[in-house]
Amino acid sequence: MKPIMTSNRVAVLGVLVLIAGCAPGPPLFGPAMHNLLGVLFLVALVGIGMYVVRNMKEQGRWPKTWPDLTRPSRAEDLAKERYARGELTREEYVKIIDDLRAR
Repeated sequence: MKPIMTSNRVAVLGVLVLIAGCAPGPPLFGPAMHNLLGVLFLVALVGIGMYVVRNMKEQGRWPKTWPDLTRPSRAEDLAKERYARGELTREEYVKIIDDLRAR
């Protein structure tokens, strides 16, 4: 089944809604039309976002995996290993970890 609205069409509709919603002066056709433009604006933003993400995935610019920010860095692992082997004192180890996490 062919989709009714492709993301390209939604993006074009979004641009048109943005242009219409940014027009100077009072809202056209009263508050009901103004509310409708607000909803269409949100739909357009979602459509544009979907279009951008889809194109990034198709072109291979979307990351395959996200970095694990909770895992310690390689530098922290090395400092931990050196501390465990006795090459660093506790004060040196704490200073290195603090310096690395301050970045």
